[in-house]
Amino acid sequence: FVVCDPTGLRATVFYELGYAEGRRKPVVLCARRGTVLPFDLHDHPTLFWRDAAGLHDDLAEKISLIAREHGRG
Repeated sequence: FVVCDPTGLRATVFYELGYAEGRRKPVVLCARRGTVLPFDLHDHPTLFWRDAAGLHDDLAEKISLIAREHGRG
């Protein structure tokens, strides 16, 4: 799986996101609360975080789910 955070809208993150999706890898998209996602990502499930602790908890839950879905947990 790949974790992408488009906060700041850096081009390299979008490149890596597209590459991961092209390789059919599970992608976890997370962004700082208040980030306006580009039109082609606004429907993608996104974990919006406020602080590091909340992001940690949300990522742990999502990664656990991905591991179970792919038989690794």
